Amino acid sequence: LCFWMWGAKFMIRLCLAAIVLVWAATCAHADEPGNANRWNSAKIDWKTFDDGLAEARSANRPILIVFHMTWCPHCRRYRRQFYNPAVVKLSRSMVMVLVDRDTEADINARYGAYGVYIPRTMVLSPRGQLVSGITGPYKDYPHLLDTNSPGDLKRVMKSALAKYPQ
Repeated sequence: LCFWMWGAKFMIRLCLAAIVLVWAATCAHADEPGNANRWNSAKIDWKTFDDGLAEARSANRPILIVFHMTWCPHCRRYRRQFYNPAVVKLSRSMVMVLVDRDTEADINARYGAYGVYIPRTMVLSPRGQLVSGITGPYKDYPHLLDTNSPGDLKRVMKSALAKYPQ
């Protein structure tokens, strides 16, 4: 009986350890291409923050940065807007950056003074500074755009491109 109890405890611990390892591996890879695929990475060239900032500086192009979380239902609905043909076309003139608020807390904190809600879409200058005056329709959540329709997103992108013509 004692051997069986020791064996059962060992198996439970082994199973829990396996679950923790799988969970940790999943979190560590949350921002790999599979995540961007859900945001239409086949047609939109999503960059990491550092790569996007470097490209924006060298090309003098504005950055559209989207803060999201993989588990957020509003983010899931919002990502559908990036399949709109007009949004895809506009994205080709900007540097597109996708930030997972859960796994990239340092980048989220860098822009946290402008809100920490999600999804949050901001226009940044080629130097990575928030471009003022380009916001969504909600006074209390200025970087929240309509998650059901691409209208707000297209307007924000067009405004950014007007400030940084190619």
